[in-house]
Amino acid sequence: MKAYIFKTNKKNYFLKIIYCSIDIKDIENYLKRIESIEKSLELETNLIVIPNYKIYSLEQLKWAIFIAKNRFLDKISISKNLWNETILTLCATDQINKISEKWYLQNGINKDSFLIILSRNEISLKEINDIKNKLEVIENKTNEIKFNTKETLKLHGITEPNAEDKIIEKMS
Repeated sequence: MKAYIFKTNKKNYFLKIIYCSIDIKDIENYLKRIESIEKSLELETNLIVIPNYKIYSLEQLKWAIFIAKNRFLDKISISKNLWNETILTLCATDQINKISEKWYLQNGINKDSFLIILSRNEISLKEINDIKNKLEVIENKTNEIKFNTKETLKLHGITEPNAEDKIIEKMS
């Protein structure tokens, strides 16, 4: 699990992306658990769980988070939370009603999901493991990620080479 660092508005943010599976018995309770964990962590920390739906690459996912976080910091976000803003960015839309239900977590087994930890402080391995345990996340091997490249290209209307750059450009 690699840590990424990005700088925005003269602040450093630490980003961890964990490829995982999650068995959710009660979605409302699960979302409340995420909120509770965020509040218990010091400083500015966001936990985002996104199904691997129409995601082209980790690079696209990292850029979506970067763009969404910048929108919040610049007070130009469309939605009220970072999760929605990230999804809107991934879809390259500003219409919440255009988000497919497949972007949302569901009751039952959510295979091929990403747990994203974005924080102003670097989070220790112990803290990450605590978060994973509290959210009942089972980490998958990163080399087993199957991105939905064809569906993502279709979503963005791209057929040319260098697709990743073009997708990121559309999201911006």
